[in-house]
Amino acid sequence: MAYHKFKFYEQRKNDPKWRPYYLEAMRVREQARLTVQRRKRRARIRTFLVVAILVILVFLLLAHWTYSQTNELSFSSFIDVLKSKINEFLN
Repeated sequence: MAYHKFKFYEQRKNDPKWRPYYLEAMRVREQARLTVQRRKRRARIRTFLVVAILVILVFLLLAHWTYSQTNELSFSSFIDVLKSKINEFLN
């Protein structure tokens, strides 16, 4: 198969001599498009996982810090201390 630009094959897609080459070029082009889509999807998933892990890590560190401040392990005390720290930070 001679290597030409896709436009060349596209112009000859109905020519019986070039039809198989056009179909092969279409297959290669579609395969490349799907590969790019897969890479983008994997990158989005990877980004989401990294952000989710960081959010969970920050939450756990805040919970640990709150527990070390109050010596009381409860969700309501965690929220209360977190609210007070946010208010202190904003004021």
